[in-house]
Amino acid sequence: MLIVDDDPSTDTALVAPLREAGLEIDIARDGVTAMEILRHANYAAIVIAALIRHNFNGFAVLSYIEQEQPELLSKVFALTVLPKEAIRRMVPALHSRTFRRTESAALASTLIEFCGRTRQHQAGASVLLAEDDAETARIESEMLRELGYSCRWVGRGSDVLDAISSSRFDAVVLDVVMPDVDGVEILKTLRTTEPDLLRRVVVLTGLPGQYLAEIHDYPVCGILQKPVDVGELQSLLARCTSDL
Repeated sequence: MLIVDDDPSTDTALVAPLREAGLEIDIARDGVTAMEILRHANYAAIVIAALIRHNFNGFAVLSYIEQEQPELLSKVFALTVLPKEAIRRMVPALHSRTFRRTESAALASTLIEFCGRTRQHQAGASVLLAEDDAETARIESEMLRELGYSCRWVGRGSDVLDAISSSRFDAVVLDVVMPDVDGVEILKTLRTTEPDLLRRVVVLTGLPGQYLAEIHDYPVCGILQKPVDVGELQSLLARCTSDL
């Protein structure tokens, strides 16, 4: 793991518990060093402090990653004394991975769990994400990759059916409201053509509970309300892929 920070308190509050958990830690004290390290090394997770006093701050490192190595964004966690929304506005991909310095203990626990999942799911079960809103799909794709799953995104109901007929997926994360063919129609088709896969569908919805009665007629893995809680998503996917 790489930690990009020049605050001495981080060594005690974050680095020490991570090393006690058996994680190997490299530390970059400035942005220039961090960018050079990232050009030549691969890490399971990267923690970047927003405010660094010398040789480019954390925002510069985040900008570098976005422009030069965007594939690393799913591994990045932000540490800040600023309001979390300041980070999330600049780098929306970090919406669920931004922590204040006062939350160092929570960040340490999250990193230990995250690195454990990364090792456990290196091969990664495959997930088909069906979501018609591009920004929501980007966020949900990041969540799935954080959890160690490979992810393919489609934005139309007909594309869901085409993907299922031509490829194998270990699970499906399915939005209810989709263009041309909605989620209920997809569930109806799966009940006939792919009953085993139907039991590995996690349904996402922003609709109130009273509108979901029809979905309860299908033996799906579970139903999640939007915005999606990553912990609940992790639990459902672990359950529906446990026998693979």
